[in-house]
Amino acid sequence: EELRCSEERFRLLAENAQDLIFRYRLKPTPGFEYVSPSATAMTGYTPEEHYADPELGRKIVHPDDRHLIDEVSSHPESPITIRWLHKDGRVIWTEQRNRPFYDEAGELVAVEGISRDITERKKAEEALRRSESSLATAQRIAHLGNWDYDVTKDEAWWSDEMYRIFGFAPRQFVPRYRTFLDSVHPEDRPLIRRAVRKALYEEKQGSVDYRIVRPGGRYESPRASTRLFVISLAGRSAWSERFTISPSVRRARRRSGCSVAGTNSSSTRRVKGSTV
Repeated sequence: EELRCSEERFRLLAENAQDLIFRYRLKPTPGFEYVSPSATAMTGYTPEEHYADPELGRKIVHPDDRHLIDEVSSHPESPITIRWLHKDGRVIWTEQRNRPFYDEAGELVAVEGISRDITERKKAEEALRRSESSLATAQRIAHLGNWDYDVTKDEAWWSDEMYRIFGFAPRQFVPRYRTFLDSVHPEDRPLIRRAVRKALYEEKQGSVDYRIVRPGGRYESPRASTRLFVISLAGRSAWSERFTISPSVRRARRRSGCSVAGTNSSSTRRVKGSTV
């Protein structure tokens, strides 16, 4: 009775799940032993069509991804991301997790799995990738870089153009606050320190001009105005937005009536900004 109730609960769960749940028999003859009703919505093919065609599971896989199905036999427990071809012709992205079953001789005889439609997630990831690519291109054209600095961990992230501005190859090293200061003219470092302290601890907005020291000790003339904005104080969360605008860009912004501002939030004290 307990087994029957357990099987009934599983059946109700499987038949009402949006994910596709299946069991595929490899021996003695290949074929689907179970396919959840969600298969119809996800693939356009009914469970009955899966039962009638043991090869349907492979046929609906995108031709460029069919090699992944072959790899399941050798690594059945590894999750895979794979494209399927819906019955109406569109491509859907799925994330599949499998559970292998072996006989007494250790041979793989069946696979149970769950497949989830991740098409919308993939679209969002692609849109983000395109956005980041466009941002990187725009930064390179405008000679504008952005950075993100975690004060509590002394960890920083620079965009590729940030490295170029300071005369380094992109991703040449892991930047830290000291890295940035070392690239500022020694006479201008106190200005940077004061501006950052005021932003973090006094919530004061400000701007500062400074010179860059490129690799090899070559000094660059003053070329940037840095503005800092504090969102919250230390003790709660502190995130400042730093924009560094070249004189030519500032003049263009004044002519167009544009202003530079930014708001962000974080659970840790961080400094975030951009540099030209």
